[in-house]
Amino acid sequence: MRDLLDGPDYKVRLLKMDSVTAAKEFYNHMRFDMIFIDGAHEYESIKADILAWRPLLSKGGLFCGHDFGNNADAIAVQSIWGVTEAVTELIPNYRRAEGSIWYATEF
Repeated sequence: MRDLLDGPDYKVRLLKMDSVTAAKEFYNHMRFDMIFIDGAHEYESIKADILAWRPLLSKGGLFCGHDFGNNADAIAVQSIWGVTEAVTELIPNYRRAEGSIWYATEF
């Protein structure tokens, strides 16, 4: 990944901080065409991630994440993860992709 990390036009930037703090680093000066959330799975944590990162999405951008319950076993696990609950609450027009991916392009 050295070619992605080096130089003035780096494509990957490592931030050693929690997700919500990282979002604050970009709030006043950057917008993203795609944001993928795959952090902690507890309801309050995923809710905080969604609320922190959603404002950073470019108009028409892809906002997505992982670990949305899609079968009986996954839904049972969601009782401790909370991804399904937070996404359903905060992103009413979400859609489902392959596996446990959720996504939205309009809010």
